[in-house]
Amino acid sequence: MAWIEQPHPGANFYLRRRSQRGQLSVNLKTRDRAEAERELARALAEERLSPHPSGRLKWNPHDWQQFKTLRGQSMQQKMDYALCVRTLQLLEPYGDRYGFLLKPVPRVSTLAALGRVSEPQIILLCAQEICELRLQTKPAIRLLRRLRGVERKRPRLRSGP
Repeated sequence: MAWIEQPHPGANFYLRRRSQRGQLSVNLKTRDRAEAERELARALAEERLSPHPSGRLKWNPHDWQQFKTLRGQSMQQKMDYALCVRTLQLLEPYGDRYGFLLKPVPRVSTLAALGRVSEPQIILLCAQEICELRLQTKPAIRLLRRLRGVERKRPRLRSGP
């Protein structure tokens, strides 16, 4: 979350950000409101593209319009497809190197879990590991959750005998 603030009239504008570690202030060294708003727009766009620690992307309603025609009913399903597309764009230049994840059809759940990892280099390393070990969906997602530090609190009960 980011906003601009001018402590008093005639002072420089400040870009304020709230994160998990507290509040961060950056002096924009300008008294021009339009320039400060452009910097705020840039900061908000950067913020929307970076995943949260939970792996969810922060998009405004306008950004969601590009995914309204995707399969899936809920926002979570649409977010999974959006994260899958993000990962596919990252893996595409490498061709058959990640064939296990991409062929014969893309493994959407695994690719969405990879998309929740914040760093592109780490995504590539994890994708390589998953392909080398030929991990199925559940073990791959478990590996990625452990990597992000968001393991399930309680194990789910299995139904059946």
